[in-house]
Amino acid sequence: MVHSYAIYRLLQFTRVHTVSFIAFVLMFLCNTLNAQHEISGTIVDESGAAVNGVVIICSDATGQILAHDVSNTEGKYLIAIDQATTVELSITHLSYEEIYTKLQLKGERTTWDCTMKESSNLLDQIMIKADYKKKDTIEFSLENLNIKEADNLKKILEQIPSFLVGEGGTIFYEGKSINKILVNEEVAFINQNTTALNSIQARMIENIDVIHNHQNVFEISFNEIRETVLNIDTKESARNIFSGVIAAEYGTSNTYNLSGDLMKFSKGLSMITTNNINSIGQKEMDQSEVQSLFRPETPLSHYQENLLQNLFEERQDFTSNRFSHSTATVRRRNDKLKLDGTFYRINNKLAQSSIFDVQDLDQTFSSENTSIEEVSGNSYLGNGAVAYKLSPTSIISCDIYVNRLQGYDNMSVAADQFNSLMDTTVRNELLGSRNIQSSLLDQSVSYHNKVSEKNILFVKGRMANESSLFNGSNDVNAIPFLEDIGYQYKNQINQYDMGIKSKFSKYFVSSFALNYSEETEEINMSAQSESTNRVRKTYAAKWKAWGDFSKKLHYKLSSSLISERHVLSNGQPLDFLYVPFSVRIEYERRKHNWLFKVDRNYGANNIEHTLDIMEPLQFNNGSIDNITQLNRSENWMAQYTYNDIFEGKRLSVKIIRNRYNNDNALFFMENVSGVSSFQWFNFTERSDIGIKSNASKIIFPLKFPTKVDIGVNYTRSILPVNETENTNRNYYNASLTLKTVTDSKINYSLRSQFAKLNDRNEYAVQNYTFFANRFSVNYYDQKWDCAIHLIQESHWINGTRRNRWNINSNLSYILGKYTISMDIRHLGELLSLIDNNAYNYSYRQEGGLVYRSQRDQSLRYLLL
Repeated sequence: MVHSYAIYRLLQFTRVHTVSFIAFVLMFLCNTLNAQHEISGTIVDESGAAVNGVVIICSDATGQILAHDVSNTEGKYLIAIDQATTVELSITHLSYEEIYTKLQLKGERTTWDCTMKESSNLLDQIMIKADYKKKDTIEFSLENLNIKEADNLKKILEQIPSFLVGEGGTIFYEGKSINKILVNEEVAFINQNTTALNSIQARMIENIDVIHNHQNVFEISFNEIRETVLNIDTKESARNIFSGVIAAEYGTSNTYNLSGDLMKFSKGLSMITTNNINSIGQKEMDQSEVQSLFRPETPLSHYQENLLQNLFEERQDFTSNRFSHSTATVRRRNDKLKLDGTFYRINNKLAQSSIFDVQDLDQTFSSENTSIEEVSGNSYLGNGAVAYKLSPTSIISCDIYVNRLQGYDNMSVAADQFNSLMDTTVRNELLGSRNIQSSLLDQSVSYHNKVSEKNILFVKGRMANESSLFNGSNDVNAIPFLEDIGYQYKNQINQYDMGIKSKFSKYFVSSFALNYSEETEEINMSAQSESTNRVRKTYAAKWKAWGDFSKKLHYKLSSSLISERHVLSNGQPLDFLYVPFSVRIEYERRKHNWLFKVDRNYGANNIEHTLDIMEPLQFNNGSIDNITQLNRSENWMAQYTYNDIFEGKRLSVKIIRNRYNNDNALFFMENVSGVSSFQWFNFTERSDIGIKSNASKIIFPLKFPTKVDIGVNYTRSILPVNETENTNRNYYNASLTLKTVTDSKINYSLRSQFAKLNDRNEYAVQNYTFFANRFSVNYYDQKWDCAIHLIQESHWINGTRRNRWNINSNLSYILGKYTISMDIRHLGELLSLIDNNAYNYSYRQEGGLVYRSQRDQSLRYLLL
């Protein structure tokens, strides 16, 4: 009841003044803490020596787990629970007999010591080892896992209940995100989870550790910023040598997959290189991960993000998809010097065949296009970092990021255009091409000095330059239309920061900084026209505060006073003064976690959007001076999480509320000879409100352990259609996953997804429903790894249904030191057993138009 009341009061107070809300939370939590009872003691063996690593579980009379702890090197433990009359304690250890006892609680504290007797029966299934290497480090043994030497880190972590491995290389341990992976307790992978998950194999691993309070030694702080990291201890045979894996696959229709990894981990040095080239669109990295690696502090520009999105676009409906990458990472450490260098080369080339139609919101037919499109992308990204300890209390560091991205589209379209005035349909043959190039150089130098135990001075200077160039042409019926479209965008940023961090107490750490930045944006609409530019100068006083009111209550506050001046291309000045802020409060109580966040931000429209070409046969009109007032965004979020690793239970409920004012959107202007044109317009408000929830539980834990995951989401949005009209959108999404996690050779999984989108305005009502199922059977032993996947999807667009069926399969067999494998995608289509007349179907509404796309061909293969 206390938990439900906390959530209720949290939601009721989300719109009151921030200070009042914080005071309420602190008062409530203080009252809650006062109602707790502490159980402590010391655990020893028969000789009187302290026993560390003993798991103590406290339950109530019904068997509900209230709290748990693990004894330290002195054999001591401490459990805090709500006041209760009688509790049960369960004391377990790998090497000792289990102990059960009941305690009558009186007063505020109870002391209970015990002596453990050695046991000859060890528990095979407990993977958390008893002997901790250090405080805040949990070590996992691989001995009892069903793994082979060739299994990678991803497959290993998926078998450990405490870990969650998601799409794009995301790793969560007990709800905490892990973005840094150590090898032999030295940093090896930073924002490179996918590389580590795919490249590190079981044959190299001795143990896996989770370190909860890891601190970067090349960072000057008050020891208050800690992170959870993953550490891989390698076998002695895998240290100080180069090791790697080479794999080759070849299949039908000239499909192939070639990959190779090479790495070396030694004292103070790690070297990793990966290479892959394939024609099946397989990607061993993620777009968001690449952005975090090569632009960790500031977001990529609109152009570069779109180009990266083209590189990582991943669907199963391409007729061909050639993807390749090469990466190299070197990290060197000693007591005073840190050197990091990373280089990525990523190429992607794909082709697709599709039927694409556009209609107005009143459901008036506009056009239908049958197209064949080829898209290619190339990128070269690199970064380097140097940090040097001038003294134990001062560090100077330099960071540099450089990239060059390129994307190319070539499309041929047979377009049927409907003219509502003449009530006729005209067929046009169109050819369109687009070429975008973008390059960036971003460099910064910073200095940190801990002048006293409570004060740190810092200074930072940054300079960034970006240049993006667009070239394109469109031909209609062999007649050039808008021939030689060309735009160029340039952006230069100079930024300087200086400030001080102060630790007033263990509860309150503050940072105050003065910031000056000057940004010049320049756009050249064509080779003949003069370039126009906008200059933005910003003066800011920024303040942050963070701390822990207790071991369970954490907070973070930030605000700024910002003065901003824009000088438009005509010389007109625009002055703005605004105060953004952010509040984050987190409370942890045993298995429960409450999180509340609210932030308000301001920003000017990005003139780079005027170069945004949606498709090769569509273009936008815009203005560099399209700014009258600042955009404002306001985001609220409240989240509750329950996580019990002992029982295999997890629940998360998140409520969001977002509002955007004075932002920009696309508005459809006209369709001339098959080429659609749009214009940007400013809207007053757009809002989203939604709830996201997911739950996970292990059922039948003794007879047939099965992991059940359920997710339910709902979002309601108000979206601008044009300058005066809005669309009300309701979006529902649900998913169910059943996956057996037994140690038997055969396991099963079932995943079902449901989504429904409803758009309603005064012109029309649009409905889109999606339903999909995937059933898999897997056989796994020391020699064989086999799986078959049955896939079914259904799409309903305003009552029209389209279906997709298919079969995927993979098989591998270990023969000595070699692995022989066979992968099959879309077996039903490959053998002409299934005819999918609509392989994939998509629907979206934007800018007053409804877009519907049907991919009528797919990539299918058999690889050996």
